[in-house]
Amino acid sequence: MADYTNIPGWLTRDLWDGKITNKMFNVMVWLFSRANFKTGIVKMVSAKRIQLEQWADDREQDRPCERTIQEILYRLDQCRYITSHHQQGVRGSYPVTLHNYPAVKKSKDGAVIQVVLNPTETLDWHDLPKTRSGDKQPDLCGDASGRTSGEGSCDASGDASAYTSITSVSPVSPDSSLSSVSVKEGKKEGRKTLRSLTLTQLLAALLRRTVVSLT
Repeated sequence: MADYTNIPGWLTRDLWDGKITNKMFNVMVWLFSRANFKTGIVKMVSAKRIQLEQWADDREQDRPCERTIQEILYRLDQCRYITSHHQQGVRGSYPVTLHNYPAVKKSKDGAVIQVVLNPTETLDWHDLPKTRSGDKQPDLCGDASGRTSGEGSCDASGDASAYTSITSVSPVSPDSSLSSVSVKEGKKEGRKTLRSLTLTQLLAALLRRTVVSLT
């Protein structure tokens, strides 16, 4: 049996037309390569496995993190390219059903015929609401330390409305003890400034002496 993945032409055309993003296309290619050719079902799907196999080089620029891939799978489901059978709160792999999957089957009289499994009209990803993270295009990896971008925190749902500011200031009434602390802090800052100026002057003098000796 030939070892190949049957990528339908409509999927490539959707990429060219901007109906799906490059990352969405790559995830779909992974799903097609893992699907049962008789049913169009991928039994074991996880963001971690997709990342390790479809983006194997961890040095690749813009390599999506697991959370981004989860968002991509969610958007593919919302765009009706797939049906995700993931259960909320359940960890581990889960099955995915591909829509408009081209398959070859035998008819009742034994003839080989081509069929399209789970025919569904797909949607353009631009027509969907903003992602659950509030970003235009899913890219939730954050920086190298694993933090997501932005000045807020997001709950597990990824809802943009869940973002909250991490900085807050409580009003404090004036107090004599606070005033004395402020004066002391001011004196400390003044001494630090004086020391830094003295050091700067010393360095300047040494530099002048060096220049004179060289000339």
